[in-house]
Amino acid sequence: MGFQYTNPLRTMVKRNATTPISRIGLVGSSLLLGAVIGFSTQSLAQQQPMMQAALDSLRQARNQLLKATPDKGGYRKQALIDVNNAIINVEKGIRFDDRTPNRNSPYLWR
Repeated sequence: MGFQYTNPLRTMVKRNATTPISRIGLVGSSLLLGAVIGFSTQSLAQQQPMMQAALDSLRQARNQLLKATPDKGGYRKQALIDVNNAIINVEKGIRFDDRTPNRNSPYLWR
């Protein structure tokens, strides 16, 4: 029997994504990310109450449309598309307003 060389870097860490430690890290980082997103959304809602109210109303409208019976001559489907696009645009407006240094400037209004 001869001497068998093993790479010390390979023998030091043999963990993969299924080990309990890495699962705990994944769950922890997911919770942290969720908390950060939740906090930033809450602070946005406090800064822009009218936009947040519009967003909430659009989400309620989407839920009602999803519960409605499907046969409406294609109008329900188109309404869902329009509401989803409106939700996207309101979210974009909120993000734009957050990046704008002076929110109260009349030159930003279109």
